[in-house]
Amino acid sequence: MGTTVAPVNGAMGPREGFSEARPMTGLRERKREMKVKIDGDLCSGCGICEDICPDLFEMLMDCARAKRKLVKREDKEYCREAVESCPNEAILVED
Repeated sequence: MGTTVAPVNGAMGPREGFSEARPMTGLRERKREMKVKIDGDLCSGCGICEDICPDLFEMLMDCARAKRKLVKREDKEYCREAVESCPNEAILVED
């Protein structure tokens, strides 16, 4: 008959320290990130974007600036609203 091999330390199932199901992270999640920037040549400095999403946009002198390139998940809706509200279409978004 065949030989029976006992599991190491009596463990069964996944190796210790590893879970069976993990949330998706890494490359696929990064592809879902939204990137934003302001075209300084088009920006009139009206400040609408900052009014709508002050966590993402700020005014420097007479031009808006994105405080960061990647939009946080909780700011995506406000970022899209700012894009739609910009009178000069100066906010550039990459989904």
